[in-house]
Amino acid sequence: MKTFYEEYRDEDERLEVRRNGNYVFPAHFHRNLEVLAVQDGTHRVTLNGKAYEVGAGDVFFCGSFNLHSFEETKRERQNDCLIIVPTRITARFNERNKGMRPACPVVHDTELCREIIQIADRWMVNASCGESVRAAATELFLSLIETRLDMIPGKEKDETQLIREILSYLSEHFREDVSLPKIARRFGYAEAHISRVFHRYVNTGLPRYVNRLRLHFVESEMRNSPEADLTRAIFDAGFKSVPTYYRAKAQNQPVAVVPSAP
Repeated sequence: MKTFYEEYRDEDERLEVRRNGNYVFPAHFHRNLEVLAVQDGTHRVTLNGKAYEVGAGDVFFCGSFNLHSFEETKRERQNDCLIIVPTRITARFNERNKGMRPACPVVHDTELCREIIQIADRWMVNASCGESVRAAATELFLSLIETRLDMIPGKEKDETQLIREILSYLSEHFREDVSLPKIARRFGYAEAHISRVFHRYVNTGLPRYVNRLRLHFVESEMRNSPEADLTRAIFDAGFKSVPTYYRAKAQNQPVAVVPSAP
């Protein structure tokens, strides 16, 4: 299962650049840096529970392990670039900014947007440029962003770390007997606090979120092995009965998950 806590991104050391995509992803986090530059169009993003509109001339910066989601895209006109930078390239950037965070993750700078997209199109998208050229281009665009970001000392909120730990735990244990009381006991908080923090950051309740993970597991199993037995996949996913699976399926809209890099 490679969604929400995106383990595959931390394992995959390839630079990823997407142009003019439909970026609708659920709340997730990973170690790699993520940058969205928008020349035309509007995206609604959420970072650590706070919503932002990223429109024409804006650059959105998401640092390592920040919980973020892309909720909608207005596509009347679209010219944007989403860049995910692996840690093997960000070492110097991270070292320079250790213990710091942007005062605001969204910077309005039309010239910066233009420069980032030009660099991406010319040197980062094209694999034929060679790995060293692409890495140098990435260092250049990170340096440009660094000069525009207002970096301040960062002190992570306890609840931000808590939600990361819960999502990571659920990504590994959703097939087991997972419940709000069990999560509360495991992490040492009152059930009401866990429920409140979960709703704030993930915008849904914990039981429904777990069911979404299970539904995605069943869908993946059946898609990858069409001959597989559906009933067995349902129980393997953690559902207690077949009717429970169908009720969950009726209650949940399909979840947009982050596809693995090509």
